[in-house]
Amino acid sequence: MQPEFRNRHVTGVILAAGSSVRMGRAKQLLPVGERLLLDHVLDAALGSRLNDIVVVLGAHADEVRERVAGLRRGRVRIVVNEEHRNGISTSLRRGIEACDARTDA
Repeated sequence: MQPEFRNRHVTGVILAAGSSVRMGRAKQLLPVGERLLLDHVLDAALGSRLNDIVVVLGAHADEVRERVAGLRRGRVRIVVNEEHRNGISTSLRRGIEACDARTDA
């Protein structure tokens, strides 16, 4: 890690609120190998130097929360974007609002 970032609090925001209308089913729950797509994303985030991880759910929130193993890990916080139908910017806003007050980046 570069010295200027060593003492910073860095939060990752994972956007997983989409309704996957064209796909016809939740992309977050697509199998990739023997695991789900969102589990792979969470593993990558948990393997990084992020201090916090915020996952924004929306459409399919209950099903995703129930099925994705990585959502049950300590550094992962879940927020639900009730406005997800209004576009990705609402999920990004919800994720940023949920960041820890100490977050620098």
